[in-house]
Amino acid sequence: MLLARTLPGQALGTPVYMPPEQASGRLDQIDERSDVYALGAVLYELLSKHAPYAGKSSKEVLAKVLTAHPVEVSQFDPRIPTDLAAICRKAMARDPDTRYQSAKELADEVQRFLSGSLVQAHVYQPSELFWRFMKRYRAIVATACVGIVTLIAVGSYSYLNI
Repeated sequence: MLLARTLPGQALGTPVYMPPEQASGRLDQIDERSDVYALGAVLYELLSKHAPYAGKSSKEVLAKVLTAHPVEVSQFDPRIPTDLAAICRKAMARDPDTRYQSAKELADEVQRFLSGSLVQAHVYQPSELFWRFMKRYRAIVATACVGIVTLIAVGSYSYLNI
């Protein structure tokens, strides 16, 4: 009876969720950051409703994992928040050193996103920061604006009636 065995250097796993180091058979480089990549691929699929890579065969998918970047999730749906897309991109970084270093670090980043805090993976534009501030402190900003308008109106009325 012939038993199928995994050969050293052979990639083992589901190709669309494999990090490049695993897809290339560099098994000595697989660590927790490889799991972070797989979690990022799952997040990618949840956001885009597409696998990060597609092909007619496992070999074709593995070749894409090794040579190509997945399509940005925002191209599938422009309503995907840019900071959430950045989390996904960082989790799926080709270089393990630029990924989140642990699943906990990834989970903490997702929690920051869910709570409305700034995420570390995204570089915010000043306009994004302004609108996030306005949204977060909407009641305070509205009250301050009403107060300022009232002061201007009362001041103008007083000045004109002197």
